[in-house]
Amino acid sequence: MPAVNENLKMIRKAKGLTQEEVANELGVKRQTISSYESNRTQPDIETLKNLAKIYNVEFNHILYGKSKMQMKHRTIKIVALISIACLFLFNLLQSIILWTLNNFFVVEGGPITESNQSIIDIRFSLLDIREGIAGFSLFSFSLLCIILFVLLMTLERPIALSSKIKYLAIIIIGSGITILPWTFFDKIYKVFDYIYPAILNLFFATILFGMSFIVEYIIKVKKRYYNNR
Repeated sequence: MPAVNENLKMIRKAKGLTQEEVANELGVKRQTISSYESNRTQPDIETLKNLAKIYNVEFNHILYGKSKMQMKHRTIKIVALISIACLFLFNLLQSIILWTLNNFFVVEGGPITESNQSIIDIRFSLLDIREGIAGFSLFSFSLLCIILFVLLMTLERPIALSSKIKYLAIIIIGSGITILPWTFFDKIYKVFDYIYPAILNLFFATILFGMSFIVEYIIKVKKRYYNNR
């Protein structure tokens, strides 16, 4: 069960409020709200009840974090973490295969002989495995991104821009860490040969990133229209 401080932080962000805004409503300093959310200090029951009123949620949702909104945010976080972990794992596996090919199964120039035929066969087999991993990586990551996109579109309020940028930044930086170091020790394959599959994944994530802004804007306009009727 999530701690009270985690519930407070999640609910505030889901409601689109800053710590400063909550502090003003509660009549305390911003550092006090930060202290509650970081678990440095524990708010008393009366304060928690006041926070529940500010956030317009049930008191039990702050204590136990069982509301649909909180469950949905936790699901989004889990899907995002799984997509990142899968992407990094598949990037690493593909990089290791390419590096292994060009360090342990190098085919010397000249005619094909019985001695180098086995090396050629191994190279083709490993390349097939690598292509299979690349295909599965693109499929699984794209599927997880679509699930993430759908979940984001069902939220009461859009996820903060900073959170979306952080997700993309983690993907880009993590992909670089799991791929680029292997290219420094490969004299045959170029950097592009290593990063091409990752670029496809990043391109797909970026497209959904942009689409989320469009869909969120349309939803916002529709809500404004119906509220003004």
